[in-house]
Formats: sequence, structure tokens, C-alpha cells
Amino acid sequence: MNLKGNYRKIIVLILAIGILLCGLGTGVAISEYSSFEYLGQKNLGGDELKTDTFQETLYRGKNGNGEVYIHSYGLGEEKISLETSKKVPKDQIQFVVEYNPNNVQDIHIDKEDSSEYNEYAEDAEYPQEIEYVTYYLSPVMSEHDQFGMMMSYKDEILENLKEKRFYEYDYKTIQSVRVVVHPSNKDVVKIY
Repeated sequence: MNLKGNYRKIIVLILAIGILLCGLGTGVAISEYSSFEYLGQKNLGGDELKTDTFQETLYRGKNGNGEVYIHSYGLGEEKISLETSKKVPKDQIQFVVEYNPNNVQDIHIDKEDSSEYNEYAEDAEYPQEIEYVTYYLSPVMSEHDQFGMMMSYKDEILENLKEKRFYEYDYKTIQSVRVVVHPSNKDVVKIY
């Protein structure tokens, strides 16, 4: 019985020492990190912006009466807006895209018709008479991917770390998207 009690005391003592050492290590790490100078945000690929307009046929499904949803990968709702203009034909949709041309080679726009899936699905989530089309907007990266671009800055990053300073690096691709349709289609097109 006495031997078993000694093992428990030893285990508790080892645990307490481990917690103390972890606490000291964390304190040293926080102290070291807090001595670094923050230099602000730096955009990989620079701050250059380019705006292009892409015009597509406003496809509303095979029945021609489906709703249209716009989805952009990695772009928050605050950066995508829906506008109307009588200059846009009723059967067209425009995407006015602002992007960093150093990081983006092209803009890819694809569309998906829900009726294609409903025809083959036994337990379709939506009845076949409800049709919708989703437009997907995504950047086609330039020659350098995000990792490759970051590696081109490695000497600068290492030098800054030696001098106890750092940037917050960001890889900008699409900055904003304005979706423009004819006023008669305002209630047909939705952003999600």
C-alpha cells in the first residue's frame, strides 16, 4: 500500500514540474514574440489592380425560367455586388472583375444547371419543376502560386526575423466583382 502511494506522489510531482516548465516556456515565447516589430500588411505580387468586364449569356436553365445564383470562391459577400443597367441586354449578364494581374492569369466563369442533377437523382432535394442555375467565378492563378510567391520573399522574411520584425503577407487575387444585369432581371439573379 505504501509503495503504491509513493508512485502516485512521484507521478503528481512529475506532472506539476511539467506544467511549470510549459508555463515558463510559454512565458518566454510570448516575451520573445512581443519584442517583434509589426511592419503592417504586404501584398505578395504588389498592389497593382486591373478591371475587366466579362459578358455571358444569361442562362436560366433548359426551361428558361430558372433563378440564377452567383457564387465566387473565396470572395466575401461584401466584395460582390449586384447592379442593374439598361445598357446590358435582357439576355446577358456582365461580371466586372477587379483583380491583381500579377497573381491572376485569367478569370474563369462556369455555370451549373440544377435540372441536370434532378433528372438523375432519385431523391432530388428540389422538385424538378424548380430550376436554378449557378454561375461560379474563380481566378486562374498566374505562373506563381501562393507558395511559390511566398518562397520568392524568403530572403526578406528571414532577414526581417533576424531583425525581430515582420509583415503580415497577403496574396490578393480577386478584389471585387460587380454583377450587372438588365433591370428586368433584378429579381432573377441572386448572390450567395
